[in-house]
Parts: sequence; structure tokens; C-alpha cells
Amino acid sequence: MAEARKHRAKLLPVDSEHNAVFQCIAGHRRPACAASCSPRAAAHFATGRTKGSPCHPADALKHPNWVDGPQDHRRLATLANKGLELIEAQWLFGLHPAQCTAVVHPQSIVHCLVEFNDGAMLAQLCPPSMTFPIQHALLHPNRAPGVDAPLDFTRLLSLEFRPIDEAVFPMMRLARETMLAGGVAPAVYNAANELAVGAFLTGRIPFLAIPRVVEQTLGRLDNFEPVNLPAVLDADAGAAVLLPREISG
Repeated sequence: MAEARKHRAKLLPVDSEHNAVFQCIAGHRRPACAASCSPRAAAHFATGRTKGSPCHPADALKHPNWVDGPQDHRRLATLANKGLELIEAQWLFGLHPAQCTAVVHPQSIVHCLVEFNDGAMLAQLCPPSMTFPIQHALLHPNRAPGVDAPLDFTRLLSLEFRPIDEAVFPMMRLARETMLAGGVAPAVYNAANELAVGAFLTGRIPFLAIPRVVEQTLGRLDNFEPVNLPAVLDADAGAAVLLPREISG
């Protein structure tokens, strides 16, 4: 972002939530923003936590609305991907960690809610398809007829929003703590999550151990402020050394 500002370059986000925020804040500065997420895949986490039932890889990969590759779905089952998106929003839009939050939105139609200091909110709505944000970024600042069909408001449509219980989804809590810690902590959060997810998919740890592995890895981190990209990449690679013995050994 510092390089973008230095060269007066405009960064066009393509991820659906960040693209939605970008559209909503055009002409405004420093909003508070909330990303949306679908809870159905994440419900496996809550079920396993409260009832002791196991979650298998096939369960963790399920998502009711989006079809865009398995890794995002694996993160979504613990909501780690939402944590990463909040971290990204913080840096993309120059926000404080407290200004970024996420809510459960089962329909995956509202891709962001942007709240301004007067209490008014703007939302960006479209079907859960990546063709919408990709087309917006490719054609910006112009618009053209879309590839996919838009929402049909002549049909019954309901929108639900609920807060995320961070006691049930500790990856969200860890993301918030990571945002406050700054430095290379976000890179280690991301790397530890990917390694823990890989361990779960190969049967080395149970699903509910994923956030514990990430928390223990972050607890071993000697955090510092990176001065360049190689320092961030080194922190990403070095996360494997900080992993608990059940994975690293």
C-alpha cells in the first residue's frame, strides 16, 4: 500500500468482500466495514465443538453458495478465511482493527456493509459469483452488461445477519489479536493455518485442533515489524519451526 501511495497507483481489489467495500466507499474516507460469510460449512465446527462429533475433510470442504476452489472452503469451515479478509481490509482501506468485523450472512448476497461516522450504512449486493467482482475490476471505472444474471427482486428474498460467536470460532478471535499485534503475526497466522489444515486433511490432527495449533504457533512467535517483502516471506516459511510437536515432529 505504501508503494501504491508513492506512485499514486489505484489498487483494485478482486476478492468479493474487498471489491464490494471498494465500490461502497467511492468518494468517502475511512469507513467501518463488515464482511459477510455463510455459516453452513462453519456449522460443522460448532457441531463438533458442542456435541463431540468428528468433522471429516469432506465435511469441511462443503459450502452452500460458493464454488471457487477447495482451499478457501477449508478456511471457511473454521472462518479463518474471514479473519484473513479482515486483516486484508485493514491494510487495503487504512482502517483500525476495531473498524473491521464480520457477520454471519447465510444467503451470501450482501458482500459488505460499510458504516460511516453518521451511522448510515451502504451495502453491495449481487449473487454469490466471482464474475461480478472480477468484471468490475477488469472494466473499472466503466461498467458493462454482466455475464451472470443479476438478483431478481420480483421474487421473495430475505437477508439474515448474525454476529459470530468467537468462543465457537476461535480463528476469528486469533485474527483479531493478530491484527492488533501487527508485525509478521498475520503472515504466521496464515502460514500456521495452512499447515494445520494440511495436517487435518491428512488425518494427523482432528478438525477442532486447527485453531489450537495456530494459537500455539503464534504464542511461540518473537514478533517484529518487517522492513521488506523478503522478511515477510521468511516469517511465512519460518512458521513451520514454531508449530507444535504433533505437526512439526
